[in-house]
Amino acid sequence: MNSVIEDIERIYKPIDNGATFTFPADFVAFKGHFPVQQLLPAVIQVELAIFVLSKALKKEVKLKTVKKAKFVSPIFPKDTVNLTYAVKEDFYDISIKKDEKVISAFQISVE
Repeated sequence: MNSVIEDIERIYKPIDNGATFTFPADFVAFKGHFPVQQLLPAVIQVELAIFVLSKALKKEVKLKTVKKAKFVSPIFPKDTVNLTYAVKEDFYDISIKKDEKVISAFQISVE
């Protein structure tokens, strides 16, 4: 069985200031998170941001803080989302969109 990071790597498609992800039904993070109606856990959405920032900065980064987190719409198997980031003074603004609508937004700081 793949790890979450291996699965993220498998579906990662870089774009300017972010990445596109299309989640296959067998994406490991869906297993066990509501068997009747699978959805991507919020913690994995944060992990996507850390992964994208690590790629962009060309070094492994670790999460320090998460602020102002809003997860307003679920991500289901077969969904495609765009994750983008904006660099701020001491944190990153993260936005996840599905069909051009913001479905998740949060600020993170990393080290």
